Amino acid sequence: MKCEFLNEISAFVDGELNERQKAELLKHLEDCPQCKKALEDYRALREKFARAKFPEISPSFEEKVLMRIKQKPILRKFAPVLPFAVAFALLLIGLFLRGKYHPSDVLLSDEEVVVMEEELFESFWEGL
Repeated sequence: MKCEFLNEISAFVDGELNERQKAELLKHLEDCPQCKKALEDYRALREKFARAKFPEISPSFEEKVLMRIKQKPILRKFAPVLPFAVAFALLLIGLFLRGKYHPSDVLLSDEEVVVMEEELFESFWEGL
């Protein structure tokens, strides 16, 4: 059975709960192993992201992307707003998924993340 407090764990760690909510959750954590585990997992995930080393982008990366955009007429038209559209789409996805998944449900190894990023990047360019 899924605990009703699980959705509040991320808000607690992010400092988004008011004092009453915080006190209520801390009291609940004393007796709920499921929420204790979720709190540990969420903190571990935040720590992992804080320590994450992002790959260096080669100096020619921007030039290569701009060259591909110039080769695709449809991209040229939308190039000025593309970063904002992507950011907006990610925001909507984040808002939609907030609270539906627990960090431990989506933990991936560093290698899995790199493979997924590469596949996503390649499929994006192939689809244009």
